[in-house]
Amino acid sequence: MHRILILDTLYTQVEAFLADDLQRSVAPWLVEVANNYRLLLYSGQLDIIVAYPLTLNMLKNLEFKDAKEYRKAKRKIWYIGNQPAGYSKSAGNFTEVLVRDAGHIVPYDQPKWAEDLISRFTRNKSF
Repeated sequence: MHRILILDTLYTQVEAFLADDLQRSVAPWLVEVANNYRLLLYSGQLDIIVAYPLTLNMLKNLEFKDAKEYRKAKRKIWYIGNQPAGYSKSAGNFTEVLVRDAGHIVPYDQPKWAEDLISRFTRNKSF
């Protein structure tokens, strides 16, 4: 019982320190990263915490150097073998991926697909 109280207290303290960050946009940071580095944003199709439509809405308004190209790019089906794992859209150094049948923690819900996702990105292979 004592350990639970300590963890609960620690969680409450951490939560309190992060409270101001919950409503802050990370868009300026994403622009800086997208303009200077390769960037992969991925979302789980079933994520109710950071829902994919909200991510797409944010991306519509994000002004980074490849934004116009990204908005015109076609969405592609990403296959692993003959199974569709998700959908991707890329422009320049920016790639956005929707992972099928995954929630907020993609590697937990779809570990094989998550491994392929990270491997493709780190090896600079297309989706």
